[in-house]
Amino acid sequence: MGGRDEAIGCLTFLNQSPVRIRILNLLSEEKALTKGELTKQVNVSRVTIQRNLEALAEYGWLKPAQSEYTITPAGELVSRELTSVIDSIQLERKLHPFLRWLPRDSFDLDPQLLRDATVISTEPTDPYNWVRYHIDRLSTTSHLRLLLPLIGDEGWEVTTTRLRNGELTAEFIADTAVATTLRTNPRYTDTVDQLRTTEGFELFLYEGTFPFGIGIFDQYVQMIVADDDGMPQALIETQSERVHEWAEATFKDYREKSKRFTF
Repeated sequence: MGGRDEAIGCLTFLNQSPVRIRILNLLSEEKALTKGELTKQVNVSRVTIQRNLEALAEYGWLKPAQSEYTITPAGELVSRELTSVIDSIQLERKLHPFLRWLPRDSFDLDPQLLRDATVISTEPTDPYNWVRYHIDRLSTTSHLRLLLPLIGDEGWEVTTTRLRNGELTAEFIADTAVATTLRTNPRYTDTVDQLRTTEGFELFLYEGTFPFGIGIFDQYVQMIVADDDGMPQALIETQSERVHEWAEATFKDYREKSKRFTF
């Protein structure tokens, strides 16, 4: 009794009908419900409710009490732990467009802190939908800190224009690939040279790669991840204070390992 295979068998039993999980959750919340009340709340036929009530009772997770059904302590435990698992999977599904592209062991932030975050993933018909969201934030922030594993023309133009106009202060840390682009691509070299004397702007070089991009926009934090070909796939944004603290600490750590950018 109590072995792993038996537990997997119980999960398989529950997964065969979402009605069973719904019944356990309802009885855990309400303590006692009639068959009619369960039929109405689960929104299935009385025959379906009866069949699943009997099956759950055989597992010892609920029992009939006169005209009502109540959950047992064993059923309470199963319901509570199932709710936790379902919540975790629901969060994974939300964050999946971002998490799926992260290298293993490259993300030390608790994903639970991103439960209320906004997630924008690329779509086949609109692969740059995340760019608009990113540009909107670049256009309004007053102080910007970026870890740059990639760079784009539109974001660069918005940011550098605001820097030259005195509307923005910024600190950038470029990884090796982005630094090469800044040094060799004519679209960036002249601007970088001009910005070297711009007050409120600092540019650093990290000799390595970033697993994903981090942007700190005043009270907002954005993270951007790319696929194996370097194409951005998803953006996450949050105002969580704990995520903000994590982003600041991560940025500080990379900055301490970086040096001033030079041509």
